This record gives sequence, structure tokens and C-alpha cells, in this order.
Amino acid sequence: MYCKNCGKDIGDARYCPYCGSVQEDELQKLEERYGGAKDSSYSTESYYGGGLSYGAADRMREIFRDTRFLVITILVTVNAVFSLFSGSITINGTKLAFFNLAAVFPVLFCIALWLCWAEGRKSGGDMSTTGLAMASGTAKAMWIVIWVAIGIMAVSAVLLIIGGSAIANYLPFEVIKGLPGDLYQEIPGLKDLDVFSVPGAYTIAKNYYETVSNALFIFIGIAALVAIAVLIVFNIFFYRKLHRFIKSICEGVRLDRLDVVYAVPVKNWLIVIAVFNFIGAVGSVSGIASFFGFAGGLCSGVASILSSVMIKRYFADQNL
Repeated sequence: MYCKNCGKDIGDARYCPYCGSVQEDELQKLEERYGGAKDSSYSTESYYGGGLSYGAADRMREIFRDTRFLVITILVTVNAVFSLFSGSITINGTKLAFFNLAAVFPVLFCIALWLCWAEGRKSGGDMSTTGLAMASGTAKAMWIVIWVAIGIMAVSAVLLIIGGSAIANYLPFEVIKGLPGDLYQEIPGLKDLDVFSVPGAYTIAKNYYETVSNALFIFIGIAALVAIAVLIVFNIFFYRKLHRFIKSICEGVRLDRLDVVYAVPVKNWLIVIAVFNFIGAVGSVSGIASFFGFAGGLCSGVASILSSVMIKRYFADQNL
């Protein structure tokens, strides 16, 4: 507790040992707020600039009441809806949207944020940590799933780079007749000809197909390795820290003491996430599914920036 007259920390003393001021009114307010039985070292200590202003639950309710938090929740909800249909498949030249299983994570985050927002509407009392726990668990689940995806992509990339030629030789050449554009028709001298009826044309087309396929497999493998490197960086420096950050808030509310970890790294990486979302949104500009991807990426990017701003506003002075 801090002296109402000189502002110095005096614990639970009724009289300030520094200036002698009576603190009965302030102590009574504390006892009314926290029931008088709690350890004041947890419930009355301020972690945001001194004074008697907040306990952990009060502070988090203030954050959940912030208009920016509501905007973030709405943006995440819109992103979750659009993510459900951001997958696409091309049939007869027409790009169609389909249900995207990866959207389960935005949906879970959406539910968690609405639970937190609802908790912020309460005027006092014990605070439920269901929303925070759900957000923390979702972040950890994403961290685990991404590591599994990295493993699968790594194995696939190595197989494509090393065994691309073998794969191209194994696949029947005839399958290219069903591929968009009929690759064999791009070979000079063979356009508009039935490659299976012209003497020598089959061998030329098959060799061309195998060369192009081998190069394509190697290119895809290298691109996958680059994507793996990016995912590893994000998983180590963002998703793991995001999980720990939210978990520390959840535990802090339960203990009535907010000792938040990784606030600054998460704040900075959210800006990076926003940039990637905006780049992905710009890359999706045509077709039904692409529109969903563009709108979802845009909403997610804006939500990431607002989240970074709120972390700077409320947790910038916390531990790393």
C-alpha cells in the first residue's frame, strides 16, 4: 500500500512511518475491494505505475473493456469466417472455394477473445480465465501442429529434390494429357498433333516431360525448404512466446499478480505477422476463394497491429 499523502510504499501500516499520515480510509477501501483476507502483497500491489489502483483481475477487465480489444475481436471473427472458405480448387478452369481445415485455429481464437470480452463486461468479483486459457491452449496447439507440418514438409522436400527424376520417370507420361494446358503441346512442332500417332513424337515429348517434371520437383523442394526455414523462425520466436505470454497472463489473474513474460518480443513479432498477412492479402486478388483470402489476411493484419499497440500500452514495462 502507498501513502495517500507522500506516496511512499508503507505496506499495510495505518500510519505512514515517513510523514505520519493516517491511512484508515485507504485501508478500508482495500479491505472492501479484496475482502480483507487476501495477502495484500498480491492484491494491492500495482504493476503499472504505482498506487492502489488495480488488482490483476481489475487490470485485465480494463483491457477487455478497451474499444481496441473489441475491434480486434471483431476482426479476428471476420478472419475466422473468411478462413473457413479460403481454400480453393480449380475445376475446368474455374476456381472454387472449399472448407479450409486450418481455419480451426482462427475460430478457436475468435471464441477465446469473445469469452474474454464478455468477462470484461463484469463489474467485479473473481475473474474467469476460460478465455485466456483457451487462447493459450490454441497458441500451443498451433506451435505443435506447425512442428509436425515442418517435419512432413522436410521429408517431402528431400524426397522431391533427391528423387524428383525417379518420380518423373515413374509417373505415366499419358497423365499429362489430363493436365491443364497439355504440356506436350508446348513442344515446337508438336502443337495440335496427336503425339501418340506421330512417329518419334512420343519419345521427344516424353523426354521433354521428364526434364520439365524433374526441374519442377526440384524447384518445389527448394521452395519447401525456404518455407520450412520461415516456419521454424516463426515457431521459435513467435508462437512459443505467444503461448507463454498468454499463459503468464492467465496464471497472473489466478494469483492476482501480473508478472507477464515475453510482452516485448510478442509485440514486435505481431508487426512482422501483420506484414506477412498484408503480403498474403495482396497476393489474393481474384476469384471467390481469393477474395476470402484477401479479406481474411487484411483483417488479420490489422488485428495484429492493434494487438501490438495494446501490448505496448498495457504491458510494455513487463518482463521479457
